[in-house]
Amino acid sequence: MGETHRSKYPVISRRSGTVRTGVRLVGPDAEVFAEDRYLAGTPPVHGLDQKLPTSPRVSEVDVGDKLDVRLVEKRWQVFTSDGHSLGTLKWRMGDQDKIDARTGALIHYHEVGTLHITKLLIKGREDEVIDFGGYVTPSR
Repeated sequence: MGETHRSKYPVISRRSGTVRTGVRLVGPDAEVFAEDRYLAGTPPVHGLDQKLPTSPRVSEVDVGDKLDVRLVEKRWQVFTSDGHSLGTLKWRMGDQDKIDARTGALIHYHEVGTLHITKLLIKGREDEVIDFGGYVTPSR
């Protein structure tokens, strides 16, 4: 996983209450629309499900990292290259192969894929990574 300092990335957005918490979304580029990702077969990732356990190693993730994604017991899990689980994607099994009502795009999640990290949710002056996002390409 990357070793670079996070503050080199421009702020994409600030979360409500950032005056107190300092939480912001950063990344090198403007976001690609979700419907474009679905149409390309590279579904977007908008972070980990915070209702489920996440690993402290989330703080080591950086833009440009590639992580493994696998469907495990009806949930998509994210793993480091050494097999450490970072957490569970927000993807819902009920959305699999549905048509998105807003865009008309087919939502298809790959059973096995590679998550390309394009943005980080960071907090505080120390730029602690607390979540991440990007897109998934199929592995098989």
